[in-house]
Amino acid sequence: MTIHILQSMVYYMFMDILEVKNLNLGFNCECGFRQALFDVSFGLESGKMHALVGESGCGKSTLLKTILGLRTKISGTVAVVPATQSALPNTIDFQTVDEENNNEQAEIFRVLEVPNNEIISLTSPKIGARYLSYVPQNFMVSSNLTVQETVKLGGKSSFWGFSAESSELLAEVLKITRIEALKDRSVATLSGGELALVNLARALMQDTCFLLIDEGDASLDLGRRTEFYHILSKWALTKNRGILLVTHNPEMALRSCKPQQILLTMPNKTLMSVKPQALTSELLSKSYGASLTYAGALGGHTIS
Repeated sequence: MTIHILQSMVYYMFMDILEVKNLNLGFNCECGFRQALFDVSFGLESGKMHALVGESGCGKSTLLKTILGLRTKISGTVAVVPATQSALPNTIDFQTVDEENNNEQAEIFRVLEVPNNEIISLTSPKIGARYLSYVPQNFMVSSNLTVQETVKLGGKSSFWGFSAESSELLAEVLKITRIEALKDRSVATLSGGELALVNLARALMQDTCFLLIDEGDASLDLGRRTEFYHILSKWALTKNRGILLVTHNPEMALRSCKPQQILLTMPNKTLMSVKPQALTSELLSKSYGASLTYAGALGGHTIS
């Protein structure tokens, strides 16, 4: 005899993917055109953290700007593969109990559909802005604006102003970034660390599928940097957003963000994707061009 016990559970049933394929990119400098990275391919999944690390000048910022359409790529494609939710309002967990064999099996019905392989090619910054938001290294903003006015610049508005939905998101973003108390202050009075959080909040207000962050933690002290990483992890999980973080602090990022994928720039100007558990001292040393010791097994990560 088999009895079906119905339990209501809520899961994210969709996953968008930012797909980068065979991307070649570079930039102009005093000595002419310089290719930064060759044949870059990887995927970013919504709801997950991803980290991009490597030595200075290796092309990390150029890669982000190329994905955003702010720099012209040599070749390759950048696209979003959207997934749609099924007709079920919630995921249902049917626990099947086989009384004769005293066996329990949990069957979780998770539906993931990619409709007709629909792929949205990001061929311009305008198209990309629908799916990608960006935290640049250097954030320029009018000193005449308040913190709240600056954050609102990232939101969606119309001829009639902010919608109720956007106002709710604004309140949520100010709270999660912990800058509610600063909202009426002029940005000209903020410290570098406070301005970094405002910069992040403005990007979160764009409320896109993916968030690209170019060393947004650079001006933060130890405490605020840890807080910054926790904000990102919470946003990825609760909002089902994919986040790519460029950082020169892989030790803290690995410990605080717990990224599911680490992208390493390599000496031959390619990109290597590894899982955190596969990261080694040898790989980090190759990526940074220096002798590094990495102990990432138990109790955290140490780089020296």
